[in-house]
Amino acid sequence: MKSKNWRLQLHRDHIAVTLFTVTTDAMTNQDLRQPPEQSLIHVARQFHRHGQTDDQNHRDLAIGALMAYAAEPLYDRDDTHIEHADEVPSRPPNRFVGGSGENLVPIWEEVTGSAST
Repeated sequence: MKSKNWRLQLHRDHIAVTLFTVTTDAMTNQDLRQPPEQSLIHVARQFHRHGQTDDQNHRDLAIGALMAYAAEPLYDRDDTHIEHADEVPSRPPNRFVGGSGENLVPIWEEVTGSAST
């Protein structure tokens, strides 16, 4: 089973943070079985139209999960770009998002900078 690690650097309440997530084939398959309005992949694809390969399913699941986690106004998502990550934190995730019980995709958040003004 393929798994991929992802990260997104952004600001939360003017403090630099990095969000991490991991996606697996099983997660993408489970998400694609959700109704479109509950699918993180479908939510991410509202903003771009690409082919739907296995690799793009992983990327779009990560984008949708990170968007769901950072949906609160205190997150500044302008000029953000998702990237592959070598690893995710070894501690338990801050939260899970997606799936019928909101427990499909793990999200980790780490403070990576100080407050900016």
